Amino acid sequence: MDQISFDFDHGQNRRGRAGESRNGGHRLFFALRPATTVERQAASIADDYGKTFCLSATPRLTTLHVSVIGIGDYDVLPEDVIFAARQAGATGS
Repeated sequence: MDQISFDFDHGQNRRGRAGESRNGGHRLFFALRPATTVERQAASIADDYGKTFCLSATPRLTTLHVSVIGIGDYDVLPEDVIFAARQAGATGS
């Protein structure tokens, strides 16, 4: 399933329509994204491993995250669930 970040991607993700997976479902979850410096460190480590092991793929750092808690899988994202998730997320900052 694809991932979107509300209010960050302006309604688009890089692999299709906003929040929609290839099979039409949506997964809503809370995740932690690392700071830019950590992303750069991860890219450097991945580059070193790529050279060492002759790997051709490059990491997609824009999706680097740690999933914290799943909210649910939906055919269509319900507005009330999105609203409640945003409210809950706003209390954690």
